[in-house]
Amino acid sequence: MGEAGGSTVGAIGTGWAVHGEVRVHYLEARPEGRGPAVLIVPGFGEEAADHHELLAALAPRRAVAVDLRGRGPSTAPPDGYRLEGHVGDLEAAATAAGLGRVHVVTYSRGTTYGLAWALAHPDRVASITIGDYPAAQLVPPASWVDKAARRIWRGRPMTDRMSRASMAAMVNDAVSVEFWDALAGLARPVQVIRGGNGGMVDDTTAARYASAVADLRMVTFESSGHDLWSPDPRRFPTTVRSFLDEVDRSTR
Repeated sequence: MGEAGGSTVGAIGTGWAVHGEVRVHYLEARPEGRGPAVLIVPGFGEEAADHHELLAALAPRRAVAVDLRGRGPSTAPPDGYRLEGHVGDLEAAATAAGLGRVHVVTYSRGTTYGLAWALAHPDRVASITIGDYPAAQLVPPASWVDKAARRIWRGRPMTDRMSRASMAAMVNDAVSVEFWDALAGLARPVQVIRGGNGGMVDDTTAARYASAVADLRMVTFESSGHDLWSPDPRRFPTTVRSFLDEVDRSTR
């Protein structure tokens, strides 16, 4: 499924995997650390390149950030944006990068794909960090595509990272899926980071996480909305690293 290949520029390398007809691009930090690596799944309107600082902040852990189909330099097929296609992209990248046991770190809609991958490979999961999203695949309304295609996200049009056609295909292929029960059975440490100023994990969703996950850290960035990197871009990487340090110490 996965076909490795790439190069290194500075501390961050670039690699490619193959999943069917899709070439999956990923970025990788390769320090000399030990223990589980980190698999980063960016959110909608993001690409792996948005996570350079997170990749660097997680050293000495090895870390990989994946551009799923239609995002960044990865192939943008006209269809095939169902959940299983995205999960296959993640597995192809993990295989190409030679990842074994990993900490899964997701943001926004990347949570859908990261959780589905983790639940399909429970023995390879050390922990999960979720950035401001429920344990589910949500189905956006069709009107959402036009709104997203016009949006500027962190100083760049979203269409710089994902074409409008890919956005529409993703929405068309989305079906409602919930992972709450499966997440409860995974029995891994979970950190949920939510925005306190209009984020997607409200108090009701936070309570549902608390009911589903026995080993849960709920962190609220009170000054942030859904964009957990605003107003302090260093806070998300620092919070993720602290949690992974805690998990790694507890399993030594």
